[in-house]
Amino acid sequence: MDVCSIEDFQNAFYSLDEEIESEIRTGNEDVKNMTPLIVKAIGGFALLYHELRTSKVTADVDDMVTLPECYKQMIKKVGKKLDMPEDWLNDHSSAGFVMVTAKWERVLWDLKHIELYVLDVQGLMTDKCGWAEKNLSGSIMTDRDDTKDLNDFLGILWRLGIKYDTIDELSEKLREFNFDLNEYPNVKKFIEDDLNDDGIVWPDGHI
Repeated sequence: MDVCSIEDFQNAFYSLDEEIESEIRTGNEDVKNMTPLIVKAIGGFALLYHELRTSKVTADVDDMVTLPECYKQMIKKVGKKLDMPEDWLNDHSSAGFVMVTAKWERVLWDLKHIELYVLDVQGLMTDKCGWAEKNLSGSIMTDRDDTKDLNDFLGILWRLGIKYDTIDELSEKLREFNFDLNEYPNVKKFIEDDLNDDGIVWPDGHI
């Protein structure tokens, strides 16, 4: 499958948990010594978990913790079994993740050998705004879609109940979340220009 639902990922983690259990039972000391597997997820999976997106938005889970080598074959096996990408759980983004003050929320699924966490909503807001700023500034070469990151950022604002008619009103409301929009000048200008063009129509339903 190209993109996955939160239920797809839940099934994958349960299946991986079973694989870990099987490896431990057969005497795999490497797996046993590296258990529990710690997963700290951001990106599309975290958006799905927090219900910031209800549709399928990603095919993988971005883990900010480097995955032990002994788990990678099990992850690939689960991916093949469930018709998901072989790297449905990966640590490709871990090297560039610098949010040392990030807050993580435990995912309370019934997993025996996996401790699964997601970045909290405020952390996701900072992450999405940060990536949008980098793209809009042109300071880095990336294939990330700045419009998607901006849309995610605006969607999170709506989810947090932050509605505004002017850029100053938005800046003021964000200060309540210890978020300084002035640190993201390109994002600020983009939103301000958009407000000046046609304003923002706030949805009544779920984003």
